[in-house]
Amino acid sequence: MTWVELQTSFKVGMNKVDTQYSKSYEPEEIDLFLNQAQEKIIKTRFESQNNFRIKAFEGSQKRIDDLRVLVKRASLVPTTTANVNEYTVTLPTDYLFYISSVGKIECGSTFIPGGSGSTDTNIVEIYNAAHADFNRMKKDPFNKPDYKRLLIEFETNKIYLYGEAGFFPIKYDLTYLRYPVKITGTGTVTSELPTHIHQEIINESIAIAVENAQDPRYQTVLNELNKQE
Repeated sequence: MTWVELQTSFKVGMNKVDTQYSKSYEPEEIDLFLNQAQEKIIKTRFESQNNFRIKAFEGSQKRIDDLRVLVKRASLVPTTTANVNEYTVTLPTDYLFYISSVGKIECGSTFIPGGSGSTDTNIVEIYNAAHADFNRMKKDPFNKPDYKRLLIEFETNKIYLYGEAGFFPIKYDLTYLRYPVKITGTGTVTSELPTHIHQEIINESIAIAVENAQDPRYQTVLNELNKQE
């Protein structure tokens, strides 16, 4: 749908909820509801416990198609920190949710088993370590950093990578879900999510508007939303 069609569909939908349609919303207000709805739908589609079908992102083809336009890759170069065997990369400014990652290491003083020397490189797995488990994983022979894996932690706007002495991360490829472009009448920017989900954004935006007005019809609208795919 175009921006104008989204605006019109919102107004038509509000009229169906209330034939009196007592409040007239400005285009900027409708944009606000549409953007809140778009962000809410992205979050509920990404996490299974937040949606009616209990299907997370990549849990079904429908979920993949719902969010595929927001999947993005970034190739980042780790830099050293003041701590031994610790490196960091800065998250992209449009980063929303982590999907997966892979690293590349170069050997220094320690050779990679089966390699030919100090210039060897290796593609390594990434273990996303919960803060509470991190110290345990560093000592666990099956999970600790080595020439096959790196541990990572998220803090503020950075990812911290932890390797083993003698193996240096030289590349970190991150796959993530980015923030969507805002729906706005300035330049008539519509939702960049796939067309099949536009009506769901409209339905959600109507529910938000009704709830915002503390309208008793909110529960009725919410019941209909729970039936969405």
